[in-house]
Amino acid sequence: MKRILSLLFGGLCISHLAVAQEMTPVYQSDKINDETIYFFTKDMCPYCNHAATYIATHYPKLNVEFKDITTEENMELMIACADKFKLNKRQLGTPLICMGQHYILGWSESEAKNFDSYVKDFLPAQ
Repeated sequence: MKRILSLLFGGLCISHLAVAQEMTPVYQSDKINDETIYFFTKDMCPYCNHAATYIATHYPKLNVEFKDITTEENMELMIACADKFKLNKRQLGTPLICMGQHYILGWSESEAKNFDSYVKDFLPAQ
C-alpha cells in the first residue's frame, strides 16, 4: 500500500511540474534584431524622458523603436532583450535600450556617453 501511495504521489509531483513548466513563458533572444535600436519605456519614467530627449536632440534622424512595456507583447520583447544579455530579470527597469551587441539600463551622463559610443554603428553613412 505504501508503495502504491508513493508511486501516486510521485506521479502527481511530476505531472504538476510538467504543467508548471508549460505555464512558464520561454522568451527567445532571437526575437531581438541586431539592426534595430529598441528603447523600452514606461509612462511617468523620468529617466526614460531624459534619455528620449537626449536621443531626439543629438540624433534627430536616428530610427529608434520605442516600446511601452505596459503591453504584453512589448514586455515579452523586453524579456527577450534581457535574455540576450543575460540580465537579471528581477532588476530590470526602464529605460532599457538594446542596440546590436550592447545595452543600456537606466540613464545618466555615463549612459549617455555609452549611447554615443554604441550608436555609431547605427548612423547612416555620410
